[in-house]
Amino acid sequence: MFSFYEINKVELVDSILPTSSNIDLITYLIKQNNWGFTEEKPYDALEGANHLFNCFTKNKSFGLSCPTLLNDKQVIETPLNIYAKIILDTVSERINLKYSSIFRFYWNYYFPGNSAVEHIDHSNSDHVSIIYNPHTTEGGTKINGKFYQDVMGQAKVFNSQTLHQGIIQEKGYRFNLNIIVRL
Repeated sequence: MFSFYEINKVELVDSILPTSSNIDLITYLIKQNNWGFTEEKPYDALEGANHLFNCFTKNKSFGLSCPTLLNDKQVIETPLNIYAKIILDTVSERINLKYSSIFRFYWNYYFPGNSAVEHIDHSNSDHVSIIYNPHTTEGGTKINGKFYQDVMGQAKVFNSQTLHQGIIQEKGYRFNLNIIVRL
């Protein structure tokens, strides 16, 4: 059985949403108007703004992000939260993931030329990360040094203290959803 407390273990969950729902989700993401520049790593507000400005002036981008739920509270009232909750519920049911609260729903939008750095999602061992891919791309996620390609309808589940990094594709765009829950 998969232990969610073990760092560096990854569980793959396939066929979460049907193809037509993933296409609808991507269409909605493309039309979403709440995208903002993604920060390389969490900073306080002023330092983060300065860092983003420095990256912008050096033509360095970490993609776009759209947080829709933080600490069990909606940031944006959007159908994206319904998609995210269905994805979370399906993953939880399939792998028997019992969580106490949702830390975040965080949507990512990458283009060729974007960068990503290796990072952890949360410093507490009682948090689990889920990366969901609504489409197959050349990109993916490197988790503890191993590359996992984006596969439509697949989720990668791992302890939030595990080092991981988005791998940006050379052509097209890349969407994903990052969910973090507390056990």
